[in-house]
Amino acid sequence: MNRKQMPLVRLSIKGYRGLVREDLRDMFTDDFLGNIEAAVVRKGGQTIKDSRVRWAAIFSGPDGLALFVKKFKVKDWKERFKYLIWPSKAKKEWEFSLAFRTKGVWVPGPIGLMERRRWGFLEESLYVSEAIEGAQPLMDFFKERFGEGDLKGEGEKRRIVRLLGDTVRRIHEGGLFHADLHTGNFLIRKSGEGALYLIDLHRARMRKTLSQRQRLWNIAQLFYSLNSLLDQEDKGIFLEAYGGKEMDLSMSQTLLMRVEGLADRIKKRHQRSRAKRCLRESTLFTSHRWNGYRLYRSRDIYVDTLMEMINTHREIVKNSPSLLLKNSPKTVVSMVETPGGLGSRTCVKQYRYVTAWGRIKDCFRYSKGKISWIAANELFRRGISTLKPLAYVEKTRLGLLVESFFLMESPADYLEMDRYLIKSFGNGPSGDMTLKKRSFIRQFAQCIGRLHRSDIFHSDLKTCNILARERPGGWDFSFIDLDAVHLETEVNSRRALRNLVQINCSTPGFLGYADRIRFLTWYLQIHSIPMQKRDLIKAILEESQKRGVVYVSPEGDVTEEVFTR
Repeated sequence: MNRKQMPLVRLSIKGYRGLVREDLRDMFTDDFLGNIEAAVVRKGGQTIKDSRVRWAAIFSGPDGLALFVKKFKVKDWKERFKYLIWPSKAKKEWEFSLAFRTKGVWVPGPIGLMERRRWGFLEESLYVSEAIEGAQPLMDFFKERFGEGDLKGEGEKRRIVRLLGDTVRRIHEGGLFHADLHTGNFLIRKSGEGALYLIDLHRARMRKTLSQRQRLWNIAQLFYSLNSLLDQEDKGIFLEAYGGKEMDLSMSQTLLMRVEGLADRIKKRHQRSRAKRCLRESTLFTSHRWNGYRLYRSRDIYVDTLMEMINTHREIVKNSPSLLLKNSPKTVVSMVETPGGLGSRTCVKQYRYVTAWGRIKDCFRYSKGKISWIAANELFRRGISTLKPLAYVEKTRLGLLVESFFLMESPADYLEMDRYLIKSFGNGPSGDMTLKKRSFIRQFAQCIGRLHRSDIFHSDLKTCNILARERPGGWDFSFIDLDAVHLETEVNSRRALRNLVQINCSTPGFLGYADRIRFLTWYLQIHSIPMQKRDLIKAILEESQKRGVVYVSPEGDVTEEVFTR
């Protein structure tokens, strides 16, 4: 494949300098470059990306030619200094697109590269290319065609998988390592015919040769992006197409095991990154300073509302401490009415820093309040918890934390698990109530199983730290004391045993031995651990007998003997 590139000319317009295709130079006018977003709208274009760092759109150019434009914004002074030495993202995309048109890899034809600098510092860069009409991201194509497990499409699916394997091989043979290679970075025509187009090359790097680890890492990125849409046979077909005739079955299986191990690492890294999005500017969250405070908040809660709830909490602490849910030297918890919330409530947890050592330690780690904010958002995003976190607010003095607040929704119909069990099943239920109790135990066990299977570990998983509410058709469960939550932590036998003992030792004794065995049976169906069920039961009972049973009833703390049989 050798597609000839049209002649290029240099342009300097409206502060921009760069190269454009000679036949389209008249498109780059003062009007177009002065306000690209408005110019694209006038041409009937469609914005497909608009974030703090990038803007992209598709529009109709001269003679109806479909064009794609991407504007890269410079975030801060660090990037301005960086681009004094390194090429801008637009320039990288331009250079790689030109290079790969002669290396057997399909890329959209480059049209123009423009940069705007001031005193040598980059302020903005612009990349324009042909748009591939009738094409869509390969990820969307897979979901539409093969997402429902339609066996009739297996032949077409395997053909596309072979095409993808062959395309990735040619990309690597050309010396390109893409740091973010996923199926969203390939375009395919909706008919499913023809070639795959590689896009988004601003995160790519050129190498004389790629190491095996770099090759396998890119393949693992692709496998992870398709997730459940590829089965083991599909992955084997990809590797055969990638490796060529010299790859035998045994080599394919060995590489597949390595790739799947790398894909698991990518998954964990991706989830850690997603979990921390609540600390950055995004479509859902915002982070900013206000009157000496640093605020991390959901965009649908206003600053005035947030500070009103914090001030209400302060008034309760000062004037009505008996209304506090918790009042200790390190933490204070209150329940306040949400302003304009039509009777809804918000739980405000204040973290105090009474010692200088405690403040210094939090300079080198996330504070407990920030850990709670991250964990609450991740549990809510994954559907494991139904309580919505609202904000995390902290105040510092001389770089050290003075106080911080974590705010989360707290509907009135939720009860701590131990209290809910006493209220719902504490009177010796029989008949239909027995069936209801078994249904409750099953759903609760499945919730804990999903928590552990998701590599989330709560180091203080007592029933008083789990909330429950009944709803039509089942129950909702949520977790509190979230500074004890550890994300992306494998819940091995030791950690699972610890949580199961905590639950067992904080569950009222009227739930008998049979109920507890049912809980364990349903839990193991969701999250299996390498331990015989009989040995696990024995270990739970032995550890529970050392601790005893302690739970909270409406009358206060209750201590009981451990129920054995």
